[in-house]
Amino acid sequence: MIQQMQVRCPDCRGEGTRIPESDRSHCKGEKSEEVEKILEVHVEPGVKHNDKTNSLVKEISLTQTLTGDLVIVIQVKPPDVFEREGDDLIAKKTISLNEALCGHKIPLEHLDGRTLILKNKPGDIQTPAFPNDHFLEDDTKYKMIETAFPPVRKVAYPSNCEEVSLMEYDEKRYRGGRGGGQAYEEDGSDEEMGGHHGPQVQCAQS
Repeated sequence: MIQQMQVRCPDCRGEGTRIPESDRSHCKGEKSEEVEKILEVHVEPGVKHNDKTNSLVKEISLTQTLTGDLVIVIQVKPPDVFEREGDDLIAKKTISLNEALCGHKIPLEHLDGRTLILKNKPGDIQTPAFPNDHFLEDDTKYKMIETAFPPVRKVAYPSNCEEVSLMEYDEKRYRGGRGGGQAYEEDGSDEEMGGHHGPQVQCAQS
C-alpha cells in the first residue's frame, strides 16, 4: 500500500528555502543570529526624566522579519552641583561675609565643561530678604550662623550696669534742641503714665 503524507521539511523548516552548506556562516543555517551592537542614540537638549526616544533597528534577514523600534527611556542622573527646575538650572553656592560685602569672583564649572565666573563688585552688597524674628527654633543653628561672622568682642561689664532694650529712634519726637537727659526722663515718665505726657514747662533763660 502506498500512502502519501505531508510533513514539515527538516532542512528548510517549512519555509521553502534553505542555505547551502557552503554558504553557511555563523548562523549555522538559521538565517539569523544574535549579535551585540553598539547603537548611537541622539539625545536632544532639554529632555526630561523618563522621556522616551525611538531608534530604528535595521535587520538584514532572509526570513522577512520586520524592522522594529528600540525604545530608549531616559534616566537623568542628578548632577552634583546643579538642580533642575523646568528649563532652569539652579546652583547653590555658600559665600563668606567678606565676599558678600567686599565682592568676589567665584568659578563655577558648567555641565558642558565651560567655567563661569560669578562676579560681584565691591560695595554691591548681596542682601536677600531677611527672615522674621526668631526664624530659627533651634539655638544650635544660631551658633552655625555665628561662625560666618567675625568673633564677638569680649567686654568686661561693671557690677552696677543695667540692661536696657533698644527702640526705634523717632526724629520728630527728639529733635528741637532738647537734651538727651530730658528725653531719657521723658521716656521714663511715659512708661509710668502709660505713654501719655503733657507739655513741659522750661526755666527762663537769662
